[in-house]
Amino acid sequence: AIGSQFACESAIEVLKEVACADVSFNQDSLNQIARCICSRWSQMVNDDIDVSDKKVGIEAYGCTLVAYVQTPKFWLALQIGDGRFVMLNRRRYFRQPIKEDEKCVCGYTTSMCDTNAASEFRFAFGLKRSIPKAVFLCSDGIDGTFGRGGNLYAFYWNILKCLREDGIDAVKR
Repeated sequence: AIGSQFACESAIEVLKEVACADVSFNQDSLNQIARCICSRWSQMVNDDIDVSDKKVGIEAYGCTLVAYVQTPKFWLALQIGDGRFVMLNRRRYFRQPIKEDEKCVCGYTTSMCDTNAASEFRFAFGLKRSIPKAVFLCSDGIDGTFGRGGNLYAFYWNILKCLREDGIDAVKR
């Protein structure tokens, strides 16, 4: 849980910087984003190990991460490990623009604690004209429950329907 918290905090910090910068996305800039997230995460983990005097290695903090940022000019999604990023495009079709990680099989997943974690990130991005109508980021638990296609999309349609009919406060509750 602590590793996941640190991954989220690191991603939020870096993606806020990306959102405020004039970034053109290419493989080098995407790799730099991943390296920054991993560096901040590692520093937080090492600080926690030092402060708490825990007798564990960085592997004990291993976790996956799915994150998304959107500005008026672009959107960016990134992922390491399992879980899923799904977007509803302007034509109201669900898409999964981040390719699956071929290393995530039989309960094994890539992780923030991997030696080359930054190289294991996968990305999707687009400009203003492709900003999605809705995005869904889910853990492997949702993925495992509903699958990767029709049942998952039906679940997300149901969430959208509840938002429209009941409002965001009711859905949050």
